[in-house]
Amino acid sequence: MAGLRRDRVKVWGEQLRKVEAELAKREVADLTTAQLCTLARSLRRQIAEVTGTVRFTTPVAEIPNDEYHDPVQDWSG
Repeated sequence: MAGLRRDRVKVWGEQLRKVEAELAKREVADLTTAQLCTLARSLRRQIAEVTGTVRFTTPVAEIPNDEYHDPVQDWSG
């Protein structure tokens, strides 16, 4: 049984290489909007699986004074 499974995986791998080679020749511009959205969602999911949660932060000390505004709530009335 293990030999049969290995043979199937080998065939599928060869087919996948052919499909990926063909895809590499094509332009993203040829995709429909729905296909682009599906591709974007798939890529985001794959990136998240590899990288985990990505957070973008900037330390307050690195924000120029003229761009940083300390959030203040004025409760006086």
